[in-house]
Amino acid sequence: MIRIECPNCKAELEGEDNLAGQKVKCPTCNEDFIAHDKQKLERERREFYEKTLAQKTQPQRPRSLSKKFILSQFQKDWLFPVNNLFSRVPSPS
Repeated sequence: MIRIECPNCKAELEGEDNLAGQKVKCPTCNEDFIAHDKQKLERERREFYEKTLAQKTQPQRPRSLSKKFILSQFQKDWLFPVNNLFSRVPSPS
C-alpha cells in the first residue's frame, strides 16, 4: 500500500503499489493527477536536503598565497601610502 496526497485538495489517500506513477482521480474533489508515493517523495526530499546541506557545511580550504602576492599587497597597502606622504612634505629651502 502506498500513501498518496491529492495536490488539489490535500486529501490523504491510500492505494495499491501498482498505482504509483499512474493517473488517478481523487474521490474527494474529482481532480485527475499522477499518483506518487508520499513517503518515497518525503524520503527523497530529505536525502536531497541532507546532501546539499553537507556540501555547504564542508570547510573551505584556504587559498594559498604566494610570497610575491603577499609582498605586493604589503607594498600597496603600507609602503606606497607612506612614500606618498613623504613626497608631499615641502623640501627645506
